[in-house]
Amino acid sequence: MSPEDVPNPIDFHNEAEARAWIEQTIQKRPYRSTFFNEFVNEVSRLERHQLKVLELGSGPGMLAEQILHRNVTVHFVANEIALYKGYAPETKAG
Repeated sequence: MSPEDVPNPIDFHNEAEARAWIEQTIQKRPYRSTFFNEFVNEVSRLERHQLKVLELGSGPGMLAEQILHRNVTVHFVANEIALYKGYAPETKAG
C-alpha cells in the first residue's frame, strides 16, 4: 500500500502537527480517556498471568501509556500504520 492509498491531511512525521493532532483528539473526544481508564480497570481485574493485549490502530500509544502508568503487567503489542513523531509512551524492560 502506498501513502496515496490512505490520504491524510496530518503529517505525522512533523512533531508539531503530530502533537497538535493529539491535543485536538483529546478535545474532540473527551470520552476516550474514560474508555482507556475503564479498559485498564478491566484488564487489572483479570488477574491472569501472561495476559496479552493486541491493539490495532493504536495511534500514538495513548492506551499503552495508560497501562504503563497504572503498572498493569501485560504483554502489550500495538500496531499502527502511521508514524507519530515526538510522542511515544515510555517502555519498561522485563
